Amino acid sequence: MFTFIMITSAILVNVRSQPTLAEAGTQMFFYFAVATIGFLLPCVLILSELGSACPYEGGLYVWVKGAFGEKWGFTAIFLQWIQMTILMVMVLSFIAGTILYVFDYGELESKILILVISLVVYWGATLVNLRGLKASGRISTVCVILGVAIPAITIVVAGCAYLLAGNPVQLDLTLTAQNYIPDLSNPANLAILAAFFLPYFGIEGSAAHIENLKNPSRNYPLALIFVVFFCLFVNLLGSFSIAAVVPQSDISLIAGLMQAFEIFFNTFSLSWIVPILAIMVVIGSIGEVSTWIIAPIRGLFRTAKAGTLPLWFQQSNEHGIPRNFVIFQATLVSMFCIIFALIPGVNSAFWMMVALTTHVYLIAYFIMFLTAIKLRYLRSKHTESEFYIPGGERGLYIMCTFGFGSVLIVGIVGMFFLLLTEFVSTLPSPDVTNTIGIWYPVFLIAGMIVIVAIPLLVHRFKKPEWFAAGGFVDPEDGPAEAS
Repeated sequence: MFTFIMITSAILVNVRSQPTLAEAGTQMFFYFAVATIGFLLPCVLILSELGSACPYEGGLYVWVKGAFGEKWGFTAIFLQWIQMTILMVMVLSFIAGTILYVFDYGELESKILILVISLVVYWGATLVNLRGLKASGRISTVCVILGVAIPAITIVVAGCAYLLAGNPVQLDLTLTAQNYIPDLSNPANLAILAAFFLPYFGIEGSAAHIENLKNPSRNYPLALIFVVFFCLFVNLLGSFSIAAVVPQSDISLIAGLMQAFEIFFNTFSLSWIVPILAIMVVIGSIGEVSTWIIAPIRGLFRTAKAGTLPLWFQQSNEHGIPRNFVIFQATLVSMFCIIFALIPGVNSAFWMMVALTTHVYLIAYFIMFLTAIKLRYLRSKHTESEFYIPGGERGLYIMCTFGFGSVLIVGIVGMFFLLLTEFVSTLPSPDVTNTIGIWYPVFLIAGMIVIVAIPLLVHRFKKPEWFAAGGFVDPEDGPAEAS
């Protein structure tokens, strides 16, 4: 269970987003409350119920398949996988840039160095994952402790020491509605609200390993609860510490994470700690990369063995890892890294792809919430489990409604407002807005249709011999098939 908690934490928890969240000032408490109640809490309860009912390898794929059949199970896990494949380039770029920052390399814009570091990190993590889940779990555990827990505790302790020493708080804590409740009619505030939802994306990723968890029907909900409190501790207390020490006008979203920490620790005359913290944050991000390498693939591997994908994708090594799938994914990520690093003017196109795949991920969440409703109906007739969302059907519908609402907020804001506000400064390429213009929403809608169509077409034209030669019979087809 400890290893499972570390794997989930490696996926969900990091300190990279703290400066972004701190820039909201005292209004961060409102944003945190809305994001936690509107998205994180529904996800935890829904995932707990789904995991308790169907504690089988594959996670999202198994649940959606049990509710709506193989086609939509494959579609949901494909959407999760493609989003993480594209987003991995951004995380790798962050790791490479931070390493260059630590060693004070004079040419931070050197794309060749960023490319080399990105490829070394990703292929190194890939080779570790090929050695099996135990090796991957150890990497996740070490990375979470060194790269998330210790930096987070350091920031919170430093913030508490700052306040206890009687230093001025760089926040107006006066209890007024204007201080704590933002004007959501302002598109900029809507964009910030969407940013508070994004750190919680991916919480369902570790469910791919649920079958390896002892007594998953009981321990999976407990593991999620622990990770949620850890995530809130890191995000809320860490962001508040930064906001209390660093004036809001000095929290530069463009400058980046390390510059924010540099200002933070210079206040305590502890500038020497910033490079150490930077290395720790890199370690935490490497753990995130390593964990995401195998998580969606386990669901894709299961659907491949059921005959949805060619035989080449159905092969595994002596450790039970789908080696061909892992190598294919590493090659694809490498290709995206090379394109991003070497082709001039590709930055805008890449960030549009990140936005597109994020919206595609919202579709996967929408399917997951529908799955919870469908499986509750099936379970009430055919199965029992150790966890139900409190409040019966009404509680389930309330949580799903919150989830649907959160997905719509992030989707609409991202499509029509996000790149039209000052929050665009969070993107490394400031010329994105000039490039995108009015075609941005059109690109997102058309791109979402194309990406969703890919798994549907693959499923439609799959060949019978893929299943026959694979010889795989899914032992746990889910409540729909079991009934």
